[in-house]
Amino acid sequence: MHNLEVSLKPGQEICISIKITATNEIEVKDVQRFLSLDEILDKVSTAINIPPQDILSKSRKTNNVFARYIFMYVAVVYYRYSKNKLGEYLKMNHTSATHGVNEFKNLYEQGNAILMPMVRQVQFHFPFKIKA
Repeated sequence: MHNLEVSLKPGQEICISIKITATNEIEVKDVQRFLSLDEILDKVSTAINIPPQDILSKSRKTNNVFARYIFMYVAVVYYRYSKNKLGEYLKMNHTSATHGVNEFKNLYEQGNAILMPMVRQVQFHFPFKIKA
């Protein structure tokens, strides 16, 4: 028998990934605190020194757009928010959220000179390495 103890405050959630083998052994692969979209936004904002309201704005300034893409990607890929939920939060439709996630992937794969330093700064604020 395996015991796993996790301390949570009221309202906090965690995401646990486990592996159960044929012998009924359970291997905990990942334990990660679930963050709200506000918390994710605050971490991205703090890391790259762009105010949350600029990330949430409709601004087309490159740094604001790239910060928004990073926020979208982290929320969808690492915290498994739906694109519909993300779209509601950003006051856009889910296809715009999908576009943002896809743009992040494309820019990351190209090694974009503006995006990559931002990603390096942001990943120190999360318990995983951001990669597309």
